[in-house]
Order: sequence, then C-alpha cells, then structure tokens
Amino acid sequence: MRHPAQQTPWNSTDKMTEIKAENHYFEADGIKFHYTLRGTGGPILVAQSVGWGPSAAYLWNLPQPLEELFTVVYFEPRGNGLSGRPSDESQISSIVMAHDLEHLREHLGLASFPVLFGHPNGGCIAAAYAALYPDKVEKLLLMDPEINGDVPTDNFTRFATKRKDDPVYGPALQALVGAFGNPPQTDEALVELIEKILPYYFNDTSKATVLMESMEVDRVPPRSWAFLQQGKLDREAPFNHLAEATKVKAKTLIVQGRDDHRPCVDCREQENCMDESPSRTWWYWIVATSP
Repeated sequence: MRHPAQQTPWNSTDKMTEIKAENHYFEADGIKFHYTLRGTGGPILVAQSVGWGPSAAYLWNLPQPLEELFTVVYFEPRGNGLSGRPSDESQISSIVMAHDLEHLREHLGLASFPVLFGHPNGGCIAAAYAALYPDKVEKLLLMDPEINGDVPTDNFTRFATKRKDDPVYGPALQALVGAFGNPPQTDEALVELIEKILPYYFNDTSKATVLMESMEVDRVPPRSWAFLQQGKLDREAPFNHLAEATKVKAKTLIVQGRDDHRPCVDCREQENCMDESPSRTWWYWIVATSP
C-alpha cells in the first residue's frame, strides 16, 4: 500500500485498513462527495468518472484488470452518481470538477496521486487537473479522452459519413444528432437516450448491452441536470488542454481509438504539444478499429 513519494498519513497501512470498504463520503466546498473503493490492496489509482450524469458504476467493467494491481478509487464528481449537487448551477463545469480532485487528494491524505485515470469526459477532467496541479500527479492514464484545443478536427463528420447507413450505427447516430437540438430534460429521458446512442461508441456493438447493464441505472439513474449544465458550461468556457499541456509533469499514457468519432483533438496534435511538457514522457497506443 505504501508509496515512497507520499509524506502523509496515507503512508500508514492502518489508514488504508480503516477505510477499506465499498462506499465512502467526504464533504468539501459545501458538497458531499462519493467514491467507491475496489481492488486487491495495491497502490492507489484514482479513476475519475464522467461529469455529464451517470454514476461511476459504468467504469467498473472498464479497468477491471487494474483492480488486480491497484486499489481503485472510483470518484464521482459533483452532481453525478451519489455525489451532491451544487447550489450554484454555474459550478458544474469540467474545470470545477478538476479542482474537486484536489479536494479528494486532500481527503485521502496523499501528497500526490500515484496514478490518475480518466475515460472520455473523465479524461478531460483528469488531464485538466494534471495541468492545474502539476506536482500532484505522478502518473496519468487517459483512455479515449476528450482533449480540447484550438485545432479544427473533422472526426465526427468523417465517422458519421462512414457509418450513417449502417443498420446499427445509423439509428444510434440519428438519436445522437437529435439530442444536440433536443436534449433530454428528465433522468428517464436521459436513460432512453443512452440506450439508443451507446452502440455508436463501440466497434463491437454487442458490448453496448454489457455497458448499459453495468451502469446500474435502476440503482442510481443518470442525472439529466448534470447532462444539461456541464455541457453548456464547457461549451461556453472549455479548458484548452493543448495550451496548458506544457504544464503537465506526470508521466502519461494515452490510449485512443483510431476511429474515435468524438470531435476532439487527435493524437498527432496532442503529441506535438506534449513534447513540450516538463516530463517529456508521453506515450501513445493507437488502437486500430474497423466498422
């Protein structure tokens, strides 16, 4: 459990034994935050969940092999899952959620995060934290992250053109595009939307059902309020990862699919900026996929 760089009470194995359980809560910034502990008792890996509505349960099938090596802290950002909703509706952007990771670090008593993991929007939040708090992350693991920057990309259009007539991808694409102009206004409507669009995110579309089941929407439904507010705020004031990338000191691995449809910056632009990072240690695994 002990990490040599930690100079905090978390170094104590008694501390870890004390909190080793499923669900945990702490309060910061007037909000009650929730996280779940899973794993076999190895070093700490913090998994940042997405901020657009669902609980962190959707991640449990994703990094399961990591649980064999790490103690994984699945952190739910404000307004998502079992974490509390802020009273100020303007305080639910990805940038604000990145600062919430600092509250988690202080709560855990860590001098720095040994490993910080993020997937899509969770990757957006984790990467922002690594730039905002460069001395507080030792290793950064981003899987298919939302990386924003002042570089145009045709990812969404290219992907949509290729798959719009597919019998599975086509209807999912129609539901996704429809949500841009008519977003879900209730939790129930958000669940229905997720069920319709999930196949669009998979090379093997049969896995969409597996993910939907793992999201446990009956236990903790996705929050439409977070879906509406976070997206709006991020569009108004996005965090420019490319402009801030030179501040990142963490050793970083980015895993990204070649056919990722989301309109974010591609790996080539990420790599150009990351080369100027103080750590100069950025690796890329481009996963080749096919329709």
